[in-house]
Amino acid sequence: MDGIRLIDEGGGLVVTGEPASDIASRCVRGAPDPPRLDGVTVTLTDEALAFVTERHLATLTTLLADGFPHVVPVGFTFEPALPSAAGDASGDEAISAEGDASGGGAIGTVRIITNGPSQKVLNVRRDSRASVCQVDGARWITMSGRARILDAADQVADAVARYAVRYRQPRENPSRVVIAIEIDRVMQSSLLKSVD
Repeated sequence: MDGIRLIDEGGGLVVTGEPASDIASRCVRGAPDPPRLDGVTVTLTDEALAFVTERHLATLTTLLADGFPHVVPVGFTFEPALPSAAGDASGDEAISAEGDASGGGAIGTVRIITNGPSQKVLNVRRDSRASVCQVDGARWITMSGRARILDAADQVADAVARYAVRYRQPRENPSRVVIAIEIDRVMQSSLLKSVD
């Protein structure tokens, strides 16, 4: 049935007759972000903060040029934002949901070390939207935001040192860069939420 799709109208899924080509044309680079879901952006609990420091791999999702997701396994580190800080410890400003350097709203920074010419780096340079998802049994957390590529030697060395604490010392790589994601959206399993 051409042109039939399900959409979320806030209270549930609705069937619409909008042509699929119209839907696809809106799913392009530079399209505005969809409205945030209630309860998606949260302050991380102690349980969630502990979870993202345990030794687990995760998946990184970035977008290919054609809009399809590119999902790869990665190791990552997470640094919570300071409550009153406008930027991160390096003096860089946070990237807001609109993609500008405003310093507002970031929950923290995810850092992923990778090879400079990798597909994930190419994707981030083209479209900064990215998500990291870590799963361990029934516990899971997905952190999303805008990413940027860091290639200054001191920034790469800092990310490598953080990675070595969580995982192991990585091998030498002269073309290594860092994907830094300023997290402004978090979804997590109920096992990581505080019980009031």
